[in-house]
Amino acid sequence: MSNHYRKSFVGPSAFPKSKRASALMTVLILCSGLLMVLSSSLHRGVTEKGINHRHLLRHEAKNAAESICEYGFAELVRRFTTQTSFPVDELRPNNNPLLVPLTFSSFFGNTGVNLGYSEVHGGQIPGGHWAFVNPNDPANAFDPLKGRRVFARNVEVYSKARVDSHRFDAHVYAHTVQKIQVRDAPLFGHAIFYNMDFEIFPGADMDVRGPVHSNEDAYFMARKTLRFHEGFTSAGDVFHGSKKTGKHKQKGNVRLKDAGGVFQDMYNGSGSKSDDSSWLDSRDAAWRSKSAQRWDGNFQDSAHGVNKLNPMGLDDYVPDDPFTAGSELQNHAYSIIESLLPAGHADRKSDLARKEKYAYKAGLILRVSENAAKTSGFEIKAYKYLCENTDDPNSLPVIDVVTGNPVEIEVTLPDNLIGDANSDFNDIEISGEPEVYSENGSSQVIGGMFDHREDVRQTMVSIDVDTLRKYVDDTHHDNSDPADLTGDYWNNEYDPTKDWNGVVYVEFPSEANSGGRADKIVRAKSYIDSGDGLKRVLALQTIDADKMPSPTFTSEKGLGLATNAPVYMVGNFNADGDSATGSATAIEAGEEPASVACDALTVLSTSWPINRMYSNQNGTTNRKATYSEISAAILSGIKPAIPDDPVTGTPSTEISGGAHNFPRFLEDWKTRTLTLRGSLVSLFESEVHERAMPTNFSHYYRAPKRDWGFNDNFRNGVYPPGSPNARTFRRIDFRDLNMTEYKDAVDNLWAGI
Repeated sequence: MSNHYRKSFVGPSAFPKSKRASALMTVLILCSGLLMVLSSSLHRGVTEKGINHRHLLRHEAKNAAESICEYGFAELVRRFTTQTSFPVDELRPNNNPLLVPLTFSSFFGNTGVNLGYSEVHGGQIPGGHWAFVNPNDPANAFDPLKGRRVFARNVEVYSKARVDSHRFDAHVYAHTVQKIQVRDAPLFGHAIFYNMDFEIFPGADMDVRGPVHSNEDAYFMARKTLRFHEGFTSAGDVFHGSKKTGKHKQKGNVRLKDAGGVFQDMYNGSGSKSDDSSWLDSRDAAWRSKSAQRWDGNFQDSAHGVNKLNPMGLDDYVPDDPFTAGSELQNHAYSIIESLLPAGHADRKSDLARKEKYAYKAGLILRVSENAAKTSGFEIKAYKYLCENTDDPNSLPVIDVVTGNPVEIEVTLPDNLIGDANSDFNDIEISGEPEVYSENGSSQVIGGMFDHREDVRQTMVSIDVDTLRKYVDDTHHDNSDPADLTGDYWNNEYDPTKDWNGVVYVEFPSEANSGGRADKIVRAKSYIDSGDGLKRVLALQTIDADKMPSPTFTSEKGLGLATNAPVYMVGNFNADGDSATGSATAIEAGEEPASVACDALTVLSTSWPINRMYSNQNGTTNRKATYSEISAAILSGIKPAIPDDPVTGTPSTEISGGAHNFPRFLEDWKTRTLTLRGSLVSLFESEVHERAMPTNFSHYYRAPKRDWGFNDNFRNGVYPPGSPNARTFRRIDFRDLNMTEYKDAVDNLWAGI
């Protein structure tokens, strides 16, 4: 070895023993420290792994609990859409509780969720309360029902889930609670409600006050200015332009208020008003955000999450495709005015749909039936239902085990209530029989009526509303002995104090069946005259209807009048007809809520007794209307517009007339005013008066000055008897619970019941 390497190498023998011991100790200390650091790191890693795993288990348990809670929510929605009433303890364990479904075992099959320890509980179902969805509350900014009164019930749903870890022999629990708010929104809580496409294109200035909703698309135009003072919602899309042509034929202002009460136009402020891009509607790529900025949630459609509002128990409306050979129409909501069908009938509706029918709810049924022995070919009889509680007409009716319908009891039809009206339309001339259509030698109408919009001759049944008041209302001025209504007028067979509930159903003869329709709609019959082969229709007209029933012995004030036929309002309805005091919104002293539900509704002025003679002639010269006033909700049908053929360009002649023509007219209303405070509900397609609005409508009518508004009774939650509801649901107050909170809540669910 060279000297260089000898000098470079220093071995242990080169250090003293004390130094060697000190160095060894230093090494041992360093190694121990390193081992401690490594051990700590390994322990921390294992601990973090355990913590992370437990966190994952907790997350999995929470997701499972939320899923179970969502199932409970969905199950309650299903029940509330198939049943009409619920006892407070419906969900009690020994009644009809919520249960975790067996299908969850496959849903959570590859997870650690232990179904044996998972559960769901539903709480008490309260009686509910009326609530106003405050549009000024930021939490309700995009609530489609803001500005409306709803009948709300909050039902709690509790859920628990456990997740097991076999690796760590650990169990992790999660507990949640969520309230489902069941909200019944009366259809008459809207100024205008459309179950199909909504169209509005007035020629004159028009103001719409009150909430408006469409279950399908909505089309807006105006020749001058159209203003919506409150929210508009659509479960479809919203468009500026014509449904028929797709063009912007009318280029006036269409304005809706923002949250500050300032009207904002659909027009963007620049560009040709003939171009789609110049209008802010559903066609804009940024429609959802731009509309929220412009109208602050007061103009919403499906892009904002707006859902359909269907009457309880009824399926969605499906329009016909006019460009196919077949018929796709499903007009389910029409069943609300249908007569009841017996058990076993192929077209019988679901139990819930049947219970929503006016024919099922009625406290008085007036039935028009064929009778060849009568001069008119028809007779009218009266019936009531036998109720489970004979002292409460709103209690459930007793069901006949054979027909499956409520048990009927025929009662003597009082004089002058319903039948053939006299020439002044202020009394019944012939009781219990209709007035058959007839003309004199000059083709003037002297019996029944001719509807020039439909071009049909009609046999008319009149109901005298003032006489109805006399027979059921102890406050009517003719009742010298109010305590003896039953004996005085009903031959001791109908006791208004026990049988009257404010709902009257006038039933006309129906077709034998639907003819195999998918919607199972069975409509009122039309007749073909064997002499001339022309269509004949039976219809109902209201006369002498200035005031509604308001008996002291019942909480059901006002009148819910319904029929499966068309209705004609002759003169004022639930109003005094004083143009100096008539209001489109404010109710008059002593005024009660009222509604009319029918196939199609036509408004006839106080001049109709004379005008009807000329209604079989073109032109309107001899048929001048006079001021009339109506205070009522109108639930009726229309015939939707059919667009021009998109392939051939062939123009369509089918128009609906728009919401401004929803009530039909047969007189010259030019310079005359119709005051209408109510609610307009277009719920279905008309089945009896099935003709669209003719394009030559100026031959038989000119539009009135529309003094229309939303009835203050309805705005304040005071509705007519029998009013239909749409049921919606909302999730509120979701939160996590600890085990103690959950156990205490579940243990006390049925306290006090």
